[in-house]
Amino acid sequence: MTEERKRKEELEKRKSRVKEVFESPWLRNTEKELKDCVEALQSSTDPDTTALVDALREVIQDKLANHHRTLGTLRCQEALNERKRVCWALELLSKEDEYLAASLTEPLPLASVIHTFGEEDEGIFHPQNAIVRSTPRRGTVLSSITVRGLKRHRSPTT
Repeated sequence: MTEERKRKEELEKRKSRVKEVFESPWLRNTEKELKDCVEALQSSTDPDTTALVDALREVIQDKLANHHRTLGTLRCQEALNERKRVCWALELLSKEDEYLAASLTEPLPLASVIHTFGEEDEGIFHPQNAIVRSTPRRGTVLSSITVRGLKRHRSPTT
């Protein structure tokens, strides 16, 4: 019984620590910065700008990884759940795309595509028949595509 109690106390302590970590203005601003960087990367057509913004994205992701590693939250499921909650509250992530956030350092998805199959489709994905549910700012391009019933696909630029 005491072992179970210790586990519960440890879990509560970890949840409290994770909540405290995500209240940090630095972490929230870094999440916004990563989102803006990915949007800029997706809308860039100049190869030099794309390379520069991609390098910036990598630096931001490394900053997040080092931050979570230092705090001991890098591979913590509670931290991932809190990231989803905070990013949803900051309108960086939609509820529909919440399940796509799979790590603490990867960029959040910009939009998702949902396709419902008709009889004539025979399970083939037709982009022209897809319904786009967009969460990004105006002028951005899809960073990830999800299709119900099919595997997750990424655009060639990511």
